[in-house]
Amino acid sequence: MTKKKFDHYVPQFLLRGFKMHGTQQGIYCYRRGEEPKPRKIKKIAGMKDFEVLTNGNTELRDKLHDLDNKWGLFLKALEQTTDIASLLNKHGSTFAEFVAFQILRTPIWRNRLCAERNAKNEAKTILQKSKDGYIERLLKGGSSHEEAKREADSAFDLPFRLYLTDNSLRDQDYYIKRVLEEAPNLATALSKRRWAFLSVTRTGDSFITSDAPVLTHVTKQFQFDLLQTAATAVIYMPINKYMAALSAPSIFDRHIKVGTQTEGVELLNDLMIHNAYLEIYSHQKNEKIRYAFDKTSQEDIETFKWGWISENEKQFRNVEGFNDN
Repeated sequence: MTKKKFDHYVPQFLLRGFKMHGTQQGIYCYRRGEEPKPRKIKKIAGMKDFEVLTNGNTELRDKLHDLDNKWGLFLKALEQTTDIASLLNKHGSTFAEFVAFQILRTPIWRNRLCAERNAKNEAKTILQKSKDGYIERLLKGGSSHEEAKREADSAFDLPFRLYLTDNSLRDQDYYIKRVLEEAPNLATALSKRRWAFLSVTRTGDSFITSDAPVLTHVTKQFQFDLLQTAATAVIYMPINKYMAALSAPSIFDRHIKVGTQTEGVELLNDLMIHNAYLEIYSHQKNEKIRYAFDKTSQEDIETFKWGWISENEKQFRNVEGFNDN
């Protein structure tokens, strides 16, 4: 039997950007209801055989291994460059690819995609009952069985198409299949965006990350098309404790790099806390992070505000986020 391998759904090269000062491996790990404590990076943000099909196929793991090497080099260049625009104009597709896969390669998105499939199956069951009732009414109205079935098939064809799912696969296999199919499409959509890269400008400020490091807001109205939501949502992703990326369709007309004010950093970090799935990672032990994480839950956050950069004013402004209601 092949020994199971620990797959990092948050790559180690990204986690190292949030490591504690003075150590190569340590990072503070926050879990709800627990005292935050230092953990070794190689032992967090992963699960055994998370990227492996139930039959042992390692296509996704092998692909991500190769891509992680490329993405790690790109992030290093991103952290060191003084010309963000030129780097993104030349290698923007690499960054979009990284963000797309990082959105999907986490437990929260495995749960979301499998829940999406379950919701579609429930919707199909309800549709089938409606279709059966429609056929019954046609029969009572004098239609033959053949005529009633033909008319019902025509009337319900489009609704059933909206809820097509592959029910032949186990959840793990279905999830991996969706990632391999959809990540390139999501990357293409994100490659058309422009990004603002936020850099910390005051001593003591810092960014934090989590086991779902790319923040996107999935709304209830798009529960049957999660990837459409991810492709069109505001996206916030901390790169390291001193830099984060922010993007939304049509907000920026070019790639920019700007400094942050203290209140802006707090606003964005609050969003990360509120939307973290299971764990938060930081280079420091901070009671504010612990308190906010313990007192909020993802289910409690239904409406909130996003922070974004105004290129002209060079400061943070608040805009209404997506509303679940």
